[in-house]
Amino acid sequence: MLINVVAHISTFVLLIFVCLRFYALAECCLLIKDYYSETEETQKSYGLCIKATLFYLSWIFVSLFLLTFLRLLSLYYMFKSFRYIKKREEDALKKRQRKMELSHRARKNKIRKEKLKKKIKEKELIEKARRGE
Repeated sequence: MLINVVAHISTFVLLIFVCLRFYALAECCLLIKDYYSETEETQKSYGLCIKATLFYLSWIFVSLFLLTFLRLLSLYYMFKSFRYIKKREEDALKKRQRKMELSHRARKNKIRKEKLKKKIKEKELIEKARRGE
């Protein structure tokens, strides 16, 4: 299914993106720390790094939530399509069984009608034979 493929690709892209962004975030935090260490405001640098990390982590959690939602949606549609296919197979099986029953019944009716015709002909022959006597 297309949605399943999209979920797999987006997961892979997200993992690559997460790795690259954490590396970039670490580099930025080092730059901020170096800048504020020159002005001797290390508390401000730590606060900025923590805020940036929390913001980035919240973005990751939202992305993971969306990916999980996509995965669950794909599983739902896979299950739904499986049920649909199973129902179609059951309907086809019922249809085949019904056709077999109808053909069997038709054969029985045909045989019964032929037997009745034979009996009627035999009775007619017997009556003709009696009249002829």
